[in-house]
Amino acid sequence: MKDLQKHLKNNISHNIKHFAIIPDGNRRWAKARDLPPYEGHKHAVKTLQNLLPVFKDYNIPYVTIWAFSTENWKRPEKELQVLFNLLKQLTTKIDKHLQKHNIRLKIIGRRDRLSPDVLQAIEQAEKQTQNNTAYTLIIPIDYGGQDEIRRAFVKLLTKIKTKKLTIDSALNQLLSDAKSRDFIDSLTDTYNIPYPDVILRTSGEMRLSGLYSWQNAYAELFFLKKYFPDLTYSDIENIIKEFATKRDRRFGGNSKTNKK
Repeated sequence: MKDLQKHLKNNISHNIKHFAIIPDGNRRWAKARDLPPYEGHKHAVKTLQNLLPVFKDYNIPYVTIWAFSTENWKRPEKELQVLFNLLKQLTTKIDKHLQKHNIRLKIIGRRDRLSPDVLQAIEQAEKQTQNNTAYTLIIPIDYGGQDEIRRAFVKLLTKIKTKKLTIDSALNQLLSDAKSRDFIDSLTDTYNIPYPDVILRTSGEMRLSGLYSWQNAYAELFFLKKYFPDLTYSDIENIIKEFATKRDRRFGGNSKTNKK
């Protein structure tokens, strides 16, 4: 029976290359249970571990779970300490699960503001999983879409300043319809990674808060009212099925289901 279920999953034609999640509602989940905020974050780590197999089962090559935004620095110091302890533990605890499911870990975002111990844990987990092939789990840490664009400008200007790139060459690529997108992509954190096909946000909030501001132009958006710690395998499964059967991606062209 399990083999049959797996066969059916693998034969759903969903064409999702990148599934991104904004895991919102951890603190509200804890508050609803009269628990301190960090308990929500702790449970979120368990939820993530439980969700890992679904993307492998459905052959989705890239998955993003946003862990910490550039705006999250505004949170209370005590909560930040708990969050970064969890991030450090996440890279060690989840490493066993990544190895079990043959998942590669990739961290994106800024690294200059992370503590040495967190940075070391991140780099070690990336190194240990670098040859895994089931799919790539992208975890943005100290990441914001606007900040990514700012850093892309810094990269571009630094290349020009250090004479690794001329102004004329940069302008020619930016003015070329054929080359401009790839040129801009090369300056982002997700170069050579497909743009997200699906972006899911939990907790009922209906905004993207800057996740993949450049890359999300044609992502299909899903918003669930449940908090991330309550997210299940079946929830992801239902979104994959809805994407495959009910979403009509036109990319500015005619409908595929009702061509005129």
